[in-house]
Amino acid sequence: MKILTHLKLSGAMLGLTVLLTACPGVTPPVTTFDLTVALAGVSSAPVTVINTTTGAELFKGTLDASKTFAGLTANDVLKIEGGNVAGYTTPAAQTVTLDASKTVTLTYVKPTPAPTYDLTVNLSGVSSAPVTVTNTATNAEVFKGTLNASKTFTGLPANSVLKVEGGAVADYAAPAAQTVTLDASKYVSLTYTALAGAALEAARVVGTIPGWTAGAGKIGFFMTNARATVDGTPNTISASGSLNAALPTPTTLRLFLSGCTLSAGTTGGDFQSEFANPSAYSAAGDFLGGLTETTTAGVPVTRVYAQTATTLKGIAMCGSANRLDLDLTVSVGWNALSIVRTDAGGVATFTIRNVPSDARIQLGFVPALPSVRLNPTDYSTVVLGAGTSVTREITFTPTGTVSGSIDLSTSVPGVKVTPSTINLSGTSSLSAQSAQGSSLIQQALKPQALTTTVTFSLTDQATDYSGPLALIASQGGTELGRTQLPASIRLPSVNVYVANVMTGVDAYQGGSASVSVNVSPQEGFSGNVTLNLTGLPAGVTASPVTVNVNANATTTVAIPMQVAADAPLGITQVKVTGDKVPVNNNGMPNVFQLSIKPARTSLGTLAYNTLAPASNGVWVISGYNYANGGFQATLRRIANGQNVKEVTLGDVSNFLLAIPGGDVYAIGTDFRNSNIIYRVKDDGTSSALTTTTTAGMSNGVVDDQGRIWFVATLDGSTGASTYGLFQWNPVTGARTLVDGSRTYTPNNRLVVSNNGLYVLYGPEYNGTPILINTSTSVASPVANPSGNSIDSAAVSNTGQVWYSSNGGLTRINSDGTATTFTVSGGSVSRITGFDQNNANTLWATGYNSSIKVDAVSGTTSLIPTDSIERSVVNTKGGVSILASGRPTGSGLEYFLSVLP
Repeated sequence: MKILTHLKLSGAMLGLTVLLTACPGVTPPVTTFDLTVALAGVSSAPVTVINTTTGAELFKGTLDASKTFAGLTANDVLKIEGGNVAGYTTPAAQTVTLDASKTVTLTYVKPTPAPTYDLTVNLSGVSSAPVTVTNTATNAEVFKGTLNASKTFTGLPANSVLKVEGGAVADYAAPAAQTVTLDASKYVSLTYTALAGAALEAARVVGTIPGWTAGAGKIGFFMTNARATVDGTPNTISASGSLNAALPTPTTLRLFLSGCTLSAGTTGGDFQSEFANPSAYSAAGDFLGGLTETTTAGVPVTRVYAQTATTLKGIAMCGSANRLDLDLTVSVGWNALSIVRTDAGGVATFTIRNVPSDARIQLGFVPALPSVRLNPTDYSTVVLGAGTSVTREITFTPTGTVSGSIDLSTSVPGVKVTPSTINLSGTSSLSAQSAQGSSLIQQALKPQALTTTVTFSLTDQATDYSGPLALIASQGGTELGRTQLPASIRLPSVNVYVANVMTGVDAYQGGSASVSVNVSPQEGFSGNVTLNLTGLPAGVTASPVTVNVNANATTTVAIPMQVAADAPLGITQVKVTGDKVPVNNNGMPNVFQLSIKPARTSLGTLAYNTLAPASNGVWVISGYNYANGGFQATLRRIANGQNVKEVTLGDVSNFLLAIPGGDVYAIGTDFRNSNIIYRVKDDGTSSALTTTTTAGMSNGVVDDQGRIWFVATLDGSTGASTYGLFQWNPVTGARTLVDGSRTYTPNNRLVVSNNGLYVLYGPEYNGTPILINTSTSVASPVANPSGNSIDSAAVSNTGQVWYSSNGGLTRINSDGTATTFTVSGGSVSRITGFDQNNANTLWATGYNSSIKVDAVSGTTSLIPTDSIERSVVNTKGGVSILASGRPTGSGLEYFLSVLP
């Protein structure tokens, strides 16, 4: 057959050719092959098979051992990837062309492990410490924490470079850091060395007393300024001499540089301070000696308390011979300072510095000076009379270099002791040679004491005496010790004892009083004794009283006193004397306090301690009960010590408001929704002022027009917490808000001048007083330059303000300054007000006293009274006082006193 290679076909022929090609029975064959993927080294692994020709993912998942993928298109290119298997090296991906069936093996190889070594860290000198182990190549912390004794770190990579560091341990020097290379298992020892002394603590004394052999003891601190010894906390010294005691808080402070002058250029200032010197005592409290503190470098340590944080740098001179070189900083509380003295050219220089905070402190001990302790077995009173003697057994305990003959004497003239000398030879007193060394403490604590009997008797020079009797031991004119016993020398006489010595005696002008006296015979005395009262004030008289005293019996007698109606008010010390009473009365109390108080009128029991001035006298609420569907109050007017008028009003509370001129208001009971106010006159007549505009009026003051000024809630609701100043007019019934812009509280802080022209609001705490001009209703702040809190206040007819604060009196002057006066002999509890007849007299009350103040000079005088419940200035001058007395079956008994 001849092939026509270059024959040009027509379009019809080409179409025929395509048609013949598409006919069945002439399709060319398609070839396929298989792919087998096998694993080597592992039994299963994650495998992915991808046909890179088509991009199709033939398989992705876990393949176990092997897997055959059949019927794959010939000549396709396939990529086979094995995934990670723990502990094995991942094989590289393989790519194959399927020009035949093929097998691909993914081989997993387990790598050979790198060599490792161990590191053991051991502690020496301490049982535990903070330790850090760091791999210096990676900066990774192998370990950081508390290591106890030792620890082994296993499986560390070979040739690792490790840094081993021991942290700080209290009272030990930390070792230097060590670096090791792990070319084999290694061993590192961290050796801690105990530091000398104890770490400095500013407010504690810590350490061990060297050579201590005194057994368990106590530590106290002698406070230099207070001149007193105070226990440490805790106050124990162990048997081995160790202690850890907090310093006490000082009670007395003085200037650190007291008596010294700072030189020019010195920085900082002086501060209040105290000094504490540690001392050692036996468990029984016997003083053993003083403790010293020094740093391990030998620098002395002084404990100084500072009230304020201060820095001082410069020079101070204390006289001409003492110079202070200062460079220190103190914090509030206890501080550790070093004070080092040097002498040159007749001047002592004291260099004062801070002890470094990282200093180590060592304790020292200075034994006590030689002494003799005297311990009686019987501390009862030594009673001596003519021809009598008393014996006591005394134990003499020497301390220090005491031996030989000791002289005995007493502190009371006319009392002798036998024997007058004792010999301490044979006791364990210390010689000068044996006093050296630490055994001194032990020998001082446990000497062989001498116990002997001494006899006390009288000489011809003896007189009656009651008080302490000291037995004194001395040697060569130097006192070594003493003990004290109570003593009473009794010659035939009597003792008097004032039964009222604790309470004193109260006497009232125009009345009488008496003092109760117990008379007891001494040393067999019997017979008559005449008693007198000496030191009586003017206006008080007492006649001598003769008492027949029987032997072995106490006689009680009342010595009466008469008090004139014009006797001066005040307090006097009065003494009971007699012809057989010793000068010192054997130490018995024979002096009492006599208080002359104003005349008083008993009011019986009252429902309330309400007091308000009337035109003549005062009004009180004598009764209060519920009747006829409401509360009824009985008002009683007292004038010139008499009940002159009584009136009962229904549905009123216990508030009476004084109206300038003498009338009073009685406010309705429901003071938050009151609808009635009574105006009561001296004759008992009353007019009811009906109103519905006084809601919230709990109290107040009244001006010259009869208007009530009061504080109430701004919106009138019970639960509101914002208050304003209001005015209520009894003529129109109108309620007017005067000031709602300031902070007011409804705690009865309003006072009014006597003429009703000024109302003062005295705020709580240290706020600003507000003065209201009642004519204009203008409310103005009042300067309070002292800044003191206001306890009570008063305002004069000219608008001058006075107030009390912490017991004192402050006057606000017209120029805006303030003058504060101290009340001589007492303190102010509350200001009553200015006298109606004397604008220069201000009345106040104190504890059991009325206080009269000269408003010009500020001088004060105290008038003794009973316990004051209320006080008011009288319409006609002076002040009325409502005082409480003793409780009765129905309540307190009240008394009324009037001071002109």
